[in-house]
Amino acid sequence: MKRRLEALVKERDQLLDEWANDKDSRLKLLVRIMDLEDEIAAEKSA
Repeated sequence: MKRRLEALVKERDQLLDEWANDKDSRLKLLVRIMDLEDEIAAEKSA
């Protein structure tokens, strides 16, 4: 479980970096970041 949480957090951080640099795909990134936030919350409460 901890590995999954770490992987989710790492992916979220990478997407946030992309968000700052790539203005063209921000909507797609936003949707994925929101999904990751939900998955991270679920993993933390599991």
